[in-house]
Amino acid sequence: MEKVLTTKHGNLSISQEAITDLVTLAAKEIEGVVLIQQDTPSQIMNFLKGKPQEAIQFQEGSEGLILNLNVTVQNGYKITDIALKIQENIKSSLETMLQIPVSLVNIRIVGIK
Repeated sequence: MEKVLTTKHGNLSISQEAITDLVTLAAKEIEGVVLIQQDTPSQIMNFLKGKPQEAIQFQEGSEGLILNLNVTVQNGYKITDIALKIQENIKSSLETMLQIPVSLVNIRIVGIK
């Protein structure tokens, strides 16, 4: 997924890799986040199918981008608070820095360390 924005001076293309980097940085800014990762069953299936492994999945929704990401959190933190802060920070970062509307940020906690 590549996002193209049109300005008065031309087009600006934002690669999926750049969006992934920003999402990862925004999530890791939250205290208690250890790792953004792909869940183990998906890792195995993608490896067997020869597909690239992606820790963050993107979909275009009717009202904006839909993101799904798996997160490992640090022991001792309230998981619901961490998840809410991740969702808010990712949405804010994408909409502010890249002008990409975000409709959903789905968080799946896959581990506690």
